[in-house]
Amino acid sequence: DPWPAEIMNEYGKLATVAARAGWHVHQHVINNSAVSDLLDTLEKVNATQPLNGLRWTLGHVYDISSTNIARAKALGLTLGVHGAAMQAGAHMPLRKIAESGIVFGLGTDATIVSHYNPFVTLGWLVSGLDVGGNRVLDETLTREEALIAHTRSNAYLFFQENALGSLEIGKQADLVVLDRDYMSVPAAEIRRIKP
Repeated sequence: DPWPAEIMNEYGKLATVAARAGWHVHQHVINNSAVSDLLDTLEKVNATQPLNGLRWTLGHVYDISSTNIARAKALGLTLGVHGAAMQAGAHMPLRKIAESGIVFGLGTDATIVSHYNPFVTLGWLVSGLDVGGNRVLDETLTREEALIAHTRSNAYLFFQENALGSLEIGKQADLVVLDRDYMSVPAAEIRRIKP
């Protein structure tokens, strides 16, 4: 098929091919300006090749506006929130992300640029504190919201929601015994939980 006139940049062409093929795309974008530019292109692609249902992910999104969260959600995109943002001092709008209803997963982005311990990331989202105890988040999540993002939502992002992510008959699961209760330990102590 010829390229639609409105999709002239190379990324738009690649995105159109990927959408037509039904491929999953995980695009790294750090700041809101980059998110805006990417969404401009993806909205043009979507006009001729619908993206909804493909579960494409914007990874990192250290800075994303409420407007861009809504734009991404309208396209059926998901967000990948990574603990590496903690080291960058990013003040992610987590409450706005959670309240928007967009599906977002939580991960560590380990082990090249960040820690691998999920409790460090969970503690960061719940307490707003980095590993040094410095406040780096103005908007935090509840313990349950953070845990869902790290489990059920990630299973959805990886098209594994029928096999992973929640404790249900027929799904795979791991059993972990922790040295303290994630749901009741002081928020600043979550990062210190150990199996």
